[in-house]
Amino acid sequence: MRHRQRVERDVRRGLLADRLKLAAHYEPREEATYDLVFARADRRLGPKMKVSACPTPTPPTPGAAPPAAPPAPPVRRTGAEVMASCNGVLTTGNAIFAPRTLVSGLVIWLRGPAGRQVIDKTGLDGLFDVEFSYSTPKPAGADAAAPDPNEPPEFFTALQDQLGFKLEPSKTQVEVLVIDHVEPPSEN
Repeated sequence: MRHRQRVERDVRRGLLADRLKLAAHYEPREEATYDLVFARADRRLGPKMKVSACPTPTPPTPGAAPPAAPPAPPVRRTGAEVMASCNGVLTTGNAIFAPRTLVSGLVIWLRGPAGRQVIDKTGLDGLFDVEFSYSTPKPAGADAAAPDPNEPPEFFTALQDQLGFKLEPSKTQVEVLVIDHVEPPSEN
């Protein structure tokens, strides 16, 4: 599989170089990131991050016929329905409902609301059932009414209260693609 991906990547690079006269290189740069760590010294998870109660999916048997496709899910599902079905992931703005997920999958999703890359430093393995929701901060000078008690807390607070994690600022070396030269595409 990796060989095929490498070949496909090389073909795409060749096409870009040919059609756009693209010249580029990678260079290391230091980037601001966050480390995902436990919020508590006892490494206890929060109430919305639980070891998965869903059955572990079984890998297909080599040479066996593929399983029948499950019925199409309803067009709109709630977070509770996704969690109960043990299948899929539902993200709705400021919330994620993810049964049977790896911490690496959670880290990818956290990058959006965190505003930078998140590196997993928890060392957790296995599948987890995750329900996480947060509110966005109110802009300065916005309505100073009392906060709604039903509204979830802001992102960083919710991460600690609900999942038992915190994000610590850090820096990481990343490979950045630098475009040296590009031209309008050539005719076919």
